[in-house]
Amino acid sequence: AVVSTQSTGIEELVENACSALWSLSMEDENIEIMRDDNVIAMIVAAIQQHINSPKVVKNACTTIGGIIYADELCGLQLLSDPQSIPTILEAFKKHGDNQDVVEAMCELMLTMTEAEELAAELASYPVVALLQQAMADYPCIEDIVQKAAEAIEALNSSSGV
Repeated sequence: AVVSTQSTGIEELVENACSALWSLSMEDENIEIMRDDNVIAMIVAAIQQHINSPKVVKNACTTIGGIIYADELCGLQLLSDPQSIPTILEAFKKHGDNQDVVEAMCELMLTMTEAEELAAELASYPVVALLQQAMADYPCIEDIVQKAAEAIEALNSSSGV
């Protein structure tokens, strides 16, 4: 029982840390620090270590999206680690039954497709299929359907489909 309580406490700490980083990403000077310290890589590591926790995954994806939205160079840092996108997509698949996670993932994918270099790289992964699955699983959730559709359109444009 001690191990599971300790694990839950760590997951809550990571979840809250991601939320705090998201809040901090609203200030330009903080974004520069995040870029210099490659915070994106740390957040992806948090997803990897706590991939079974939907709250960690949701908050981490929201935070990554906020940071990339504020600074495209941070998005390029995401691409510099060949395990980053696969880790995020694995988490997407794992939590496809969690509306909050799927919504955060669709938002992240849309944010990433808004930058040409990110969209081109993202198009080389099976993202469109995941987004289509999200739309099929949540046809009544307008945020998911709209963001997924926009991301799919951008991915298809960047890959020449």
